[in-house]
Amino acid sequence: MEECKLTIRLDRRGRRYVPGAVVSGTIEVDSQREWQCNALTASLVWIANAHGEPSEESETGFSERRVLFSGRFEAERTTRHEFELVAPAQPLTYQGESLSVAWRVHVEAQIAGSRSIEATQHIVLVPGQAPPPDENALIRSRPAQPKRFNGLALFGGLTLLLLALALTVPSLGILLVLFASTGGLLWFSYSPPSSRWGGVDLEMPRVLRSGEPYHATIRVNPKRQMNVKAIRLELEARESSRRRDASFAPTQHTIVERSMTIADERSFQPRPHALQVRGVAPTSTAYSFEGERHSVRWLARVTIELVEGVSRSDELELDFRPSFDGPPPQLDAISDGGTAEDVTAAGGPAVEAPATPAPAVGAQATDTNAEAALPAEAHATPAHATEAFDAATPVVESERNDVERGANAAERLVAIDSELRDSRTLGGERERLIEAHSGTALHLPVIVDHVEWTYTSDLPSRLIGGRTIVGWVEGTRCQVAICAPPEQNAEVERLVRGSVAQFELVVVRYDELYQRIVLESRDVDGPAG
Repeated sequence: MEECKLTIRLDRRGRRYVPGAVVSGTIEVDSQREWQCNALTASLVWIANAHGEPSEESETGFSERRVLFSGRFEAERTTRHEFELVAPAQPLTYQGESLSVAWRVHVEAQIAGSRSIEATQHIVLVPGQAPPPDENALIRSRPAQPKRFNGLALFGGLTLLLLALALTVPSLGILLVLFASTGGLLWFSYSPPSSRWGGVDLEMPRVLRSGEPYHATIRVNPKRQMNVKAIRLELEARESSRRRDASFAPTQHTIVERSMTIADERSFQPRPHALQVRGVAPTSTAYSFEGERHSVRWLARVTIELVEGVSRSDELELDFRPSFDGPPPQLDAISDGGTAEDVTAAGGPAVEAPATPAPAVGAQATDTNAEAALPAEAHATPAHATEAFDAATPVVESERNDVERGANAAERLVAIDSELRDSRTLGGERERLIEAHSGTALHLPVIVDHVEWTYTSDLPSRLIGGRTIVGWVEGTRCQVAICAPPEQNAEVERLVRGSVAQFELVVVRYDELYQRIVLESRDVDGPAG
């Protein structure tokens, strides 16, 4: 007979917390018989999984651990223990291409004899509101020094060669004597054209925020007049996972690449130059995260294309964080439609009650204001992680919400796409999610890949005869199919591959075949460039 059953009850029904928030709740211990508990603990735990699936290569980190009780539990009694844990600043809940990070409250009752009973409850850590005070600090790369390629002719090898020649051609004997007198050291040197810059230096903020502007300075000091084809500032985000076996090299995936041309073809005189850069950080949800074996890293570097070669600065590691546009998240205003926030465990390994489905960790986003206005029955996660509850009630499309714009709209669409991707078709879950999101219009830029005729039969009749634009939401890797009605054909036919157009969109359905979200265009303005 098991000693007890553990039940976790969180005070916040939405299970979404910002950094610094208090994760509080109650642990119910239902004792079946009298037993001795060495320690009853509550912890905040994050788990990083390569390729999004738990495995032996998963990495676990503890943010905070509290001992709540130590002593004897009486038989046939239920006791309650309150806990408070403080959510850390990072890592935020994340779902990437090859890496995911999930958070949970972990409760463990340690029993004499090295046994334990565990229970877990998933939570979602979303972006906070107040930036740290030191985020405007600048960091600077070390200048890339000129490189000289030096070669050393080894004494032994040349000596043997000259000795063989001396035996066959006696007149070469004097050459062998001269070579031996110099120690056999022959040096040669070559300086590539790119080294004539005298160093390339990059200075920019230590912290970049998704979709927000930043200022950087590129300093170069050519030794002579140099003809430049282009100077570019490059930003890159990489997901990295390393196995427990240190003999294996880390697996890296580049998930974001951005390149900004600072200067086109021109000539630089031999003196110090400082190039001022004003850019906008990519709209991405791949926030910086550093674990022992898993990480998301952001790098910046300068590439100078010369007629004779290429010169780069050293890579500069940045801290990429979410944007803080908009009002504070209305977390308590979001309901899960009455789903219990309990998890019960009875002996053995950690188990989770089926009444509370674990959230599928989704693409991160920070748009919480618009979601707070949704009816209490609809549970639509604003970002970072996504959940879908069977008790959700569809939202009627007739009442159109305000249009969301900019970075928030892009992040919101990424979150919706991830939510639909992880949802189930059985039981009508996906249909309820689509209807819940159909009342919100999103205004955002889309990079066009191609335009095709709208031929799918399961679309509203008002879209038949129009065009379908396939592309990506600018600043993300979210592929979309946009169905425009026939009255927008004139604007759509002006779109070409690579152009950027502004769309006002609403969710229509999810395409299982191509694994992408299908949207309806209510308005189009493009191409923007």
